[in-house]
Amino acid sequence: MVTTRDLEAHFEFECKACENGHCAKADVETILSEREGLKEFYEAFKEHIKECKRMTYGQYMFIIDREVLPEAVLWWHNHPEFKETHMSTAVGTDERPLNGKFVYMPFINVQVEHKNMDRNYWVFLRTYLPADDPSFPSVAEKLPAALWIEREVKDLLGLNPIGHPDPRRLILPEDFPEGVYPLRKDMDYKYSPITDPKTEYRETPEGTSLVPMGPVHMGIEEPAHFRLFVKGEEIVDVDYRGFYSHRGIEKTGEGRLTYNQVLFLAERICGICGYQHSVSYAMAVERLADVEIPDRARYIRTLMLELERIHNHLLWVGIASPYGRI
Repeated sequence: MVTTRDLEAHFEFECKACENGHCAKADVETILSEREGLKEFYEAFKEHIKECKRMTYGQYMFIIDREVLPEAVLWWHNHPEFKETHMSTAVGTDERPLNGKFVYMPFINVQVEHKNMDRNYWVFLRTYLPADDPSFPSVAEKLPAALWIEREVKDLLGLNPIGHPDPRRLILPEDFPEGVYPLRKDMDYKYSPITDPKTEYRETPEGTSLVPMGPVHMGIEEPAHFRLFVKGEEIVDVDYRGFYSHRGIEKTGEGRLTYNQVLFLAERICGICGYQHSVSYAMAVERLADVEIPDRARYIRTLMLELERIHNHLLWVGIASPYGRI
């Protein structure tokens, strides 16, 4: 079980919170002037922005009120000048042992100029949710990219996206006990409930026929169930259910392993891209701890990642060939 001391040790890596509106490394005006769009966003939402700080190179965090979260996400996503800007993902965390709150944080990939890393950057929109009401207004109805993300944090942390158009479970099975959330800090990683199986499917749209596919099918890389809604030969909609192979890796890494041991677990997330996951984890820890690795390590990583990339391309060419896709 993760203790408060473990969490405090982890968050010592994090860039310290701003004090009186000023970052430990730079004042707000300096931060906002570093990249295009930051000051414009700050002026638009300054009444709802609690803190602003630079996390690392090309990464900026705004701590904002939860009630304006959808408007803040859409402000970036619909920016008239940054055409390729998008909500890449979002994370939820349980920080109750530290401050008594939950956190929900969308990640915005701001594309000022295509492939120009000196101008492009990331914006993290961090909002705190009280323990007795861990809810936030959903953006999924206006931004489909958030549909699965919001369902995921609801499943695993109990963060409730108010107004979500499809609030069914995504990762947890329908028969998982109500009110039990695997990624909360008070959840034991060994907990494995036994319940009565049940399912929850969407209604078949009027005028369509149902064609089920899966949950095991040789044409996909892991078990998934597709309920295809068809009109004649045309597939007009689909009800998807995946995550049959969800193994609780996050909880195992958090509740049982040390920082060094997680590296070996990360290599086992995927059978054909293990190096990619382990390098991603190592780079995240290095950035949090402000560790600079030697050039020799960079060269080795680059070589191994390129070999893995080529291997994956060849693998999928081989898989696609029997199905007439190339």
